[in-house]
Amino acid sequence: MGDELWIYYFADNRDHDGFVDPAASKRRTAIDRAILRLDGFVSADAAYAGGEILTPLINFTGSTLELNVDPGAGGSIRVELLDENEKPIKGYTRDAATALYDNSVCLPVTWGANKSVAALAGKPIKIRFLMRDCKLYAFQFTKSP
Repeated sequence: MGDELWIYYFADNRDHDGFVDPAASKRRTAIDRAILRLDGFVSADAAYAGGEILTPLINFTGSTLELNVDPGAGGSIRVELLDENEKPIKGYTRDAATALYDNSVCLPVTWGANKSVAALAGKPIKIRFLMRDCKLYAFQFTKSP
């Protein structure tokens, strides 16, 4: 549902043998809903001291890089793009990267005023995620409207 996964489930205070929990005053049942972050099953986490992740070479289509990320209360993430020799690509370096602080399932990555990666589409690149107190769940390349 939107940016969340909704999972409905049935709960009962009986064990697998059918006995009611002795601490309960009577049998109780309920239908409830668990809400999870979209694609939030696994994350790559960095501590407050910081850390980084380097992808293998990838080819992509699209014009915008989006992150599913939770930088917490004091965390951040920046993204650097590298060529096949692991050299920073001009305009997409760590120094040009905008620090991102928002918790979002589709946060666009920017390098100053530049958010387009269309010029790199179809070329082999690596992505370096520079994280501090942050959870990175996923990334994707999308086409801008």
